[in-house]
Amino acid sequence: MNKILNIAKINVLVLVCVGILVLTGHALAMDYAITNGAIVQGVIPLTKAESATDFYKYGNPFSASGDPEFGTVSGVGFIWLYENSLTGDVSLGMIFDKPLDGSGGTAELSFSGVPSSGFVEVADDPPAVGDTFDVTHGKWGWEECCTDGGMIGGLNGTWEITLSLDDATGVDEWYFLNGPSSASPSWVRLDMSERLVITAKKSKPIVKWSQLPDMAYGVNIKSVEQEPFVADDWRCVDPRAVTDVHFWGSYIGWDPGDPSSEPTPGVNAFVIRIFSDIPAGADPERRYSHPGELLYEAHIGDFVEEYVKTIVHSDGTKEHKFSYSLDLPEPFRQEEGTIYWISISAKMPQESKFPWGWE
Repeated sequence: MNKILNIAKINVLVLVCVGILVLTGHALAMDYAITNGAIVQGVIPLTKAESATDFYKYGNPFSASGDPEFGTVSGVGFIWLYENSLTGDVSLGMIFDKPLDGSGGTAELSFSGVPSSGFVEVADDPPAVGDTFDVTHGKWGWEECCTDGGMIGGLNGTWEITLSLDDATGVDEWYFLNGPSSASPSWVRLDMSERLVITAKKSKPIVKWSQLPDMAYGVNIKSVEQEPFVADDWRCVDPRAVTDVHFWGSYIGWDPGDPSSEPTPGVNAFVIRIFSDIPAGADPERRYSHPGELLYEAHIGDFVEEYVKTIVHSDGTKEHKFSYSLDLPEPFRQEEGTIYWISISAKMPQESKFPWGWE
């Protein structure tokens, strides 16, 4: 069943059963891995919608200490990657010991392979306190009141960083924290008598969501600007950003001799909108879930249109299906486990007699 809604002064035709698209995240997607002695495994940054500085919480609530969301542990050193989901910025974090645990300690680490973009984003503590920390070396000492550590930012892109533990007292165990949860990451036990190598490599395209077209019985639904346009929902199962969209459509009523070679009626641009979700039952006047707040909008005139196939309906009319691919000018960053709605509408030439429809 389809339903026309008026949401935030935007007419949206909600697709309950149809709507064909593939959302992917390749432009900024990275694969991360650690190697430490016998350990070789992929890892995911801890992910949250705040800066690395805000996540580390230096001096809040504990003086001269950090208090990241996952919590500190007495006598334990944690190392992790962190991604600000609002910006995509990646950082390397570390924190040693627990505030007010009755014991202090020392740690000395060497770093190699930090890219030229790297910088000290968080210093726990600043040099005035007596610690030294830069992108090649860190030397810390802390009392029972405090933690030490910090974060290195500017780690977008590819790199290979090697951490070597030169010396430590008061830290008996080391763990790498594996995300994406920033509150309850999994712990990977490290042997810091061995080097810890962390790598960032470009990953293969990641399919965020896919609904492929029904090439036999699928139909298109008119979706153009200035009229009700089509939206469909998806659940985010991967926190990495959506960077490009692939979908299918056709021109309603257009029937040339050879659609594979003749010029199409044409689309000037596509408008991609992404909305929050209003779940079923939240609005007593609307039975079904539907789009809520507008979160993202882009008008995109640079896209690829390719003829795919012609289907003949039972009444003898033909529908010529095309596939479309486009890159978003800015990635859409999403929260894992969240439902979103996407709409795709066409900006048509004024003289066009054949409106575009989304499959």
